[in-house]
This record gives sequence, C-alpha cells and structure tokens, in this order.
Amino acid sequence: MEASISNRSALEHWLRVDPAGELGDEARAIWVHAEVFQDAPSSEGVSVELLGLFCDRVLDVDGRLRGALLEARLPLPEDLRSWLGMVVDSAVRLAQVSQRLARKGQLAECRLADNASGRALPRALGMSMAQVAGVLSAMGGLSPPFNFWATAHALARGPGPVSDAADAEDLERPADTAYKSLLALAVVQPEGLSPREIQWLVEFLDRHASELCLAPLHDEPGEGFWIDGAQDVPPVAITRRPPPVVDGVLKMDARPLAARAAEGLARLQEIPEEEVTDVFDAVTALTVGAALPEGLTVGDAMAVLDRVARYWSAAPLRERPRRWQQQPVTVCFGLSAIWECLRGGLGASDAQMEEWVVVNESIGGYAILGQQKEPSCLAAGMVVAVRLTEAVGWTVCIVRWIRAEDPARIELGLQVVADGATPVRLGFRGGETREMLPGLMLSPRVGMRGLSGMLVPAGTSVGRRFVFVRDGSPLYVGQGLLVSVEIRTANSELFQFELDPIPE
Repeated sequence: MEASISNRSALEHWLRVDPAGELGDEARAIWVHAEVFQDAPSSEGVSVELLGLFCDRVLDVDGRLRGALLEARLPLPEDLRSWLGMVVDSAVRLAQVSQRLARKGQLAECRLADNASGRALPRALGMSMAQVAGVLSAMGGLSPPFNFWATAHALARGPGPVSDAADAEDLERPADTAYKSLLALAVVQPEGLSPREIQWLVEFLDRHASELCLAPLHDEPGEGFWIDGAQDVPPVAITRRPPPVVDGVLKMDARPLAARAAEGLARLQEIPEEEVTDVFDAVTALTVGAALPEGLTVGDAMAVLDRVARYWSAAPLRERPRRWQQQPVTVCFGLSAIWECLRGGLGASDAQMEEWVVVNESIGGYAILGQQKEPSCLAAGMVVAVRLTEAVGWTVCIVRWIRAEDPARIELGLQVVADGATPVRLGFRGGETREMLPGLMLSPRVGMRGLSGMLVPAGTSVGRRFVFVRDGSPLYVGQGLLVSVEIRTANSELFQFELDPIPE
C-alpha cells in the first residue's frame, strides 16, 4: 500500500510540473508513468481527474511530435522513432484505462476542475488518446499497435446510459467525432499520404467526420465498409471481404464525406490559375474561398481531396491476386534522376540507384522492399523507375504508399504508369516559370483512352497548351493540348494530352 501511495504522489507531482523542454525526456516520462498508471488498481491511483491531467500531458507532446514529423522522412531517425513509439504506446494504455473506468460506470467523478474542453467523460478522454495513437502512427509510417482497434471499438460502444442524458450527449460528441475520424482516415490508406497531408486531412475530418454514417449491418449489406467491434481490425470494404455473420456488426457509409471532399475540390478548381501559383493567394483561397484547413497549397489540397473522395465513395478493387516472389531489381528514385538516366547521364553506380527486392507483383504494380540505414528522400507520390535486368527497359511508377515498420527496412507500393518513357523538356504558356522543366513522355496504356501521357513535377500544368522539346537526333519540337489530369500528388502529376499542331 505504501508503494501505491508513493506512486500516486510521484504521478501527481509530475502531472503538476511543467513538461520537459526536450521532446525525448517528456516522451520517456510519459511512457514510464503510463505503465504504472495502467497497472494501478482504481482504488489506489486511478481517477478521472488524474486521467484528464495525464491526457492533457499527452496532447501537449502529441502536438510537438506532429511538428517534428512534418519535416521528417521515412524511415524515421532512430531517436524520433523511439519517442513516437513511447507516446503511441502510452496513449493506447491511457485509452484502455479510460475504457476500464467507463465500463465500471465511474461517472460520478466525471466533472474535472477544468471542463472547458468537453472531454470529461472517460470515454471521451480515451477516444482522444486513441486518436493520438492512430494519427501519430499514420504520420510515422507505422501500423497501429496491437489492441488499438479493439480498444477504439470498445470505447465507441460506450458504457451504457447515464443519468443526465442531455448533458452526457454534449460530452460524448467529441468521442464520436474522434472515432469517426479514425475510421475515415483508416480507409483512405494513410500510408499513401505524406505526414503534412495526413495532418491536413485530420483537420478536415475534425470539421466533417460527424457526417460519416454508422448503422447496424443488414442482411443485404451492399457497398461500404463493415466494422466488427469484437475484432482488432479497422473498417473492411464489403466488396473486398464479406462481413462475418455475427451480431453487432456495423456498416460504415463514408459517401457523405466523399461528397464533402468533392465539394471542396470543386471550389478549389474554381480558383483562377494565377492564384494557384501564388503562395499567399493559395492560402487565402484555402481558408476563405474554399473553407478548408491551412497547410497545403491549392494543388496539394486538390490531390488529397481527389484521393479521399474516391476512397470514401468506394474502396478500390484489386483486379487480380498478387503474386508473391523475391526478385531483385534496380530502382532509380526521383523524376529528375530518371530523366537524366534516360538521357544517358546516370550510371548504375549513381546514388539515385539502389538494389531492392520485389516481394509481390500485381497487374498494375509492385511492392518492393529495401534496406535503409539512414532517413531517405522517399515520399508518397514521387516517381520511381524499376528495372529487372539491364536487358529490360525501365518501368515508370508512382509511389502509392510507404511502410516503415522496421527501422532498417522500408516497403514501397508502386503503381505502374508506363513501360518506358522518353525524356523531354516542356513549358506551359502563361506560367510564371520561364525555363523548360524536365518531363517524361509516356506511351499510351490500357485505360488511357489511346492518348499519350506526360509525367511532370507537381504544379507544372498551369494551363492547357504547352510546348515540349525532345532532344536527340533529330531534334523534335511539338505543341501539346492538355486533355485531363489523371494523377495528381504532392510530388508529381500525370496528365493526358494530344498533339496540337504548331501553325506554320
């Protein structure tokens, strides 16, 4: 008993002093105290008041970690990865403590000294911690820890009715929004977004996640996603795997969120082109004209909204099963490096080329695995080229997702966009940039409606007409007319075009 009193006193003292100035010191302190806090019986040290103070401490370090992750590359530096793991683990522990308090019906203590945040109920406190763990894991390129989804689902079910229903509803609403935000984030495959894009999307969901619909699953589920609260798994697309025949399964309909994202995308598309290239006007357009969060340029925000609108409307289907294999490949990273390589300016020993392994292959892409000892320059949406052997040409791909579960290894999901490309230089009429930019002219592929494609750095297409130059013998100068933008990411964009003859 004396040890329990001592632990509680140490915890209360720590909670009432200022957070450590060093992020690592604060993360370690949170991790140590969270372990003691989770193991302590409620009669010896766990109360809703202390839980609320602890959650505030985690929320403070959560903001600091997110700031560090915005500038980080995967795989994360060893120290940042360690701090992230400590905070995520601690947040899940606190969520489980919250679940325990809510399950026991300890609602008499629900009024904290500072109730302005509206997080007083244990369920709401726990869901805020689940959101911390889920968002930080996504930003760090990690899968949520074991029991994360089981804890979130249990908190979402709630402890049952309370005496003051009206007041309880006001307090529970933040928990419902946080839970729906986690569900909506999970189904857009956040490993395909950069940390900055994830942060922006979370702010978007803070405003609109309540529009996501959850209801009991009926005999004819149709489309959408199913959620089994008894399993430690995220929402599953009905079209990918049928729901289990058990009681309590929910159906998630994210189409209202898709409509909201499409609405924001339409507003951004109405912005005059000259404002898109100006940073100040872009931010103004985002916050005022389109009623969207700050933090991304117009082009980047359009890419995110287009992606999430498609995922929330219907989960993408895999046309054929993946083929598992272990095939070594040479990989060239970055559009500029690929451009130089195709022009004959790079050799196999250049730093932009590395030996990776294809671990599985599908009709439209690859998953490749590589060893990484230092933080890399990799990012979702960037362009890479893979080559099985020197006798085979380069296959041009876009990075669709990145996973870095192991600090020394990184896995990339690649979408094939062309079996070969021609390096060109191009420039759009009316753009602020007067120099010709590097681009890759792609051969038509199935689904491209017989048109040629052009892969260029993000933000290149600022109009419809452009001029391109293909070096070599003979030199070729042509004019193109942009037909449609097929892929837009924070790093690159792929558009279809047709030749527009230059008048003589």
